[in-house]
Amino acid sequence: MSMKRLFIFLLLTLLVALTAAVLFSQGSIDFSQNRREAALCDNCHEMIPNVITWRLSSHQKIGCLNCHRDITLTTFAYRHWRGFFQTPIQGNFIPDQTCRQCHTSRRQLTMPDNLNVPHFLHTTRQVDCVDCHAKIVHRGISKSPLLRQLSFPGEYTEAKLIPLAQRLPSRVQMAECKGCHNGAMASNRCSVCHPQNKGK
Repeated sequence: MSMKRLFIFLLLTLLVALTAAVLFSQGSIDFSQNRREAALCDNCHEMIPNVITWRLSSHQKIGCLNCHRDITLTTFAYRHWRGFFQTPIQGNFIPDQTCRQCHTSRRQLTMPDNLNVPHFLHTTRQVDCVDCHAKIVHRGISKSPLLRQLSFPGEYTEAKLIPLAQRLPSRVQMAECKGCHNGAMASNRCSVCHPQNKGK
């Protein structure tokens, strides 16, 4: 191979690599293209359970990178290519300021069953949003014993995962509240959260 051809080959290789880096970098993805972001995540078998639960969630119109800001797609693609991941994929901590981009203190809360949850009291006691709401989007699927029964990657299919995801709770469950509301850390009286049960 002549020096000129070698130079052209190296130059083209460099251009392709730079183009790929720009296309797959976090900053290059338009955050309004939420489906496009999910399609990128959905390309990897190990991410399919998380994409499916996201599609079933109330956050399905919010792109992956709006919440998962610590992920650069080039790093993620490299880990996938090299096999540097464990299944099921475990979620990272989402800081409160990420949630507060949309969930401001002025936002009208829609609480089920006449529930009283004073969020300001929780925040003043250093309770993080994900301490209570970690299952809202991905339903805790990565920690589900049912997911661990599926073989990876062969059984990570929509046909197997959608019914599994639909069986997992997407709202805060009372058992999670009782982790703190145990009578020692916080009151365990019913009327604290359920005003209709006054006196109980």
